[in-house]
Amino acid sequence: MKESSKPLYRGTQIVWYFLAIIEALLVIRFILRLLQANPSAGFTNLIYSFSGIFTSPFEAVFRNMYVKGSVFEWTTLLAMLVYWLLAMAIAKIFVIGKSVTAAEADAKLSAQDSYDSVQSCCSRSTTRHRPSHSRADFGCRPTRRIAIHPPRRFLEYQFDCRAR
Repeated sequence: MKESSKPLYRGTQIVWYFLAIIEALLVIRFILRLLQANPSAGFTNLIYSFSGIFTSPFEAVFRNMYVKGSVFEWTTLLAMLVYWLLAMAIAKIFVIGKSVTAAEADAKLSAQDSYDSVQSCCSRSTTRHRPSHSRADFGCRPTRRIAIHPPRRFLEYQFDCRAR
């Protein structure tokens, strides 16, 4: 790992750490409300007071659903989604702010250009997981694999569909 990448890595690590703490609090809150936990119990009160800070901006967005004493809190689910999106945006800002040398930029642009040319040569040039056997009928063959960055990890196959 380059010395210049360490602060970037540490910054994104801190963002994901704080998100994990917030999400864990919100999941516990959601489950406690769903299972009708006693709000006067110490643990339940502690979770409600800490997680209430994070759900309060979303209180008026949706109404809670009550079913035989259980509470399905849409606001907690919305808060979890919004904080996850916010963490993703902050992590992307860290990555965008990374300084790039001219050689790295040139390599990325040439890789992007070759990716675009492969995409345009076949109407169905990319598939997830494994290549379809029917692509061989069209003269397409896998050229390389691309790993997509977290949180979505899967492989894409690109196909070279030029006439042979």
